[in-house]
Amino acid sequence: MKAINDNVCDDVMVVATINDKGMLSAALTRSGRFDKTINVPLPDLEDRKAIIDLYCRGKEIAKKVDLKAIAKITAGFSGADIECLVNEAGLCSVLAERRYINQDDFDDAINKIIFKSSKKSKPLEDKDKDIVAVHEDDGEEVPHEEIPTNLWQLLCVSGLTILALVGGVQGVLKDCMSTWVPTFIEDMFNMGSVISILTGAFLPIFGFFGPIFTNKLMMKTRDELSSLFILFLISSGCLAMLALFGRFSIAISIVALALTYACSLGQNMILIGTLPMYFSKLGKVSTITGTMNALCYVTTAAVSWIVGVLVDRTGWTIVMAGWFVLSALAAVGTLFAKRRWNKFRRNLF
Repeated sequence: MKAINDNVCDDVMVVATINDKGMLSAALTRSGRFDKTINVPLPDLEDRKAIIDLYCRGKEIAKKVDLKAIAKITAGFSGADIECLVNEAGLCSVLAERRYINQDDFDDAINKIIFKSSKKSKPLEDKDKDIVAVHEDDGEEVPHEEIPTNLWQLLCVSGLTILALVGGVQGVLKDCMSTWVPTFIEDMFNMGSVISILTGAFLPIFGFFGPIFTNKLMMKTRDELSSLFILFLISSGCLAMLALFGRFSIAISIVALALTYACSLGQNMILIGTLPMYFSKLGKVSTITGTMNALCYVTTAAVSWIVGVLVDRTGWTIVMAGWFVLSALAAVGTLFAKRRWNKFRRNLF
């Protein structure tokens, strides 16, 4: 400081920051030392909302989390406090074995930061749970339901009975269609067998992008069945295009079939790879995966035989229309199963 005052270093400007000005020595705060004091206030509501958005980037936040509400109840938090809050909420989510950070995780994190304790109270006894346990379901209080251990009851309660049929359609779109593509190309466009087979081999190459797109979609929607519904909508649109215009252009047919196949791989990723993992607490991941796989293969085999009969008797027009109808019904079935699945998933946690 003395060197600066003596003009030894004319071009040097000293800038210092501190959280508590009262901690500074009087020798530094007297006149002639620091000429300008700038007070940086704690972030206001809009600033806190922006900071929360910043620290939530790259983290899997549940769709129903209201970040603006969190910004309102964190008045007095600094940027560092907010960063700590988001990290603590992520830790709460991991400890609870949840895939997404939900509102309860943020509430728990706020309690830990402010009160240095969790909001969770002592667990209730089983007999007390039977008396008082209720949970909210779309704004309506309903009695708490115990999760059954019987496989058939478990399939019914979770909505997997409907999703198993949806999985059968997915199997048809993935395996049955790819099996019949060379024959379809050869019959519809009088292409040689070699070219038809090469065209069919193009589908698995294009299908590589299906799981990648599905993963991005699930991160965006933060809901497996919403993503599944969107994939079936896309495949339904492609199959409608195939049924209406596929006979006129081989390019339209190949694009429609390739997109449908890619969507079917994404559907398979959700139905066979993601949903069964929720049954890990019940020790039934392998059982559910095997059940879903078996239904897919049985449905695929049956429909593949039906396709062969229909092609011989009526041609490809009815078959293409049937593919579209199956995909559309699967989309509707996904919507029907969604509420039951979400209710079951909440009971798990």
